[in-house]
Amino acid sequence: MASGGATALAPTTFASLSYASVRAAYVPSQPGGPVSVGDRLLVSTTTYPAGDSYQISDSTSILAAGRLQ
Repeated sequence: MASGGATALAPTTFASLSYASVRAAYVPSQPGGPVSVGDRLLVSTTTYPAGDSYQISDSTSILAAGRLQ
């Protein structure tokens, strides 16, 4: 969510993230495997500046949430 309260990016699966279109991308450490330690989530700091909030969830629960710094 953008710092002004508007949604900056609608809920999106990691596989659907494209840096070219939404300025965010998921980079797995082992292609084809499940989400694991060493995977990266790249986020443009100009598109999503410090103060914007984020939330990562699966189909049942919130796994991580906070504000970009």
